[in-house]
Amino acid sequence: MRSWKLREIETPGGSRSPVVLDSDEAARAVLIGLDPGQQLGEHQVKEHAFVLVVDGSVRIETGA
Repeated sequence: MRSWKLREIETPGGSRSPVVLDSDEAARAVLIGLDPGQQLGEHQVKEHAFVLVVDGSVRIETGA
């Protein structure tokens, strides 16, 4: 099992420059840092997605 200290990983580009933590044929782990009030905007994933919110809150809308 892999683990990361998410608060210690820099995300200088915010949503413009996500950090890929791990990737294989089954899935990817990606870290995106957003400043307060910043939005990710329209985003589409081709696989299942899990969201972990470290600080703050999130609103997710789906087309389903």
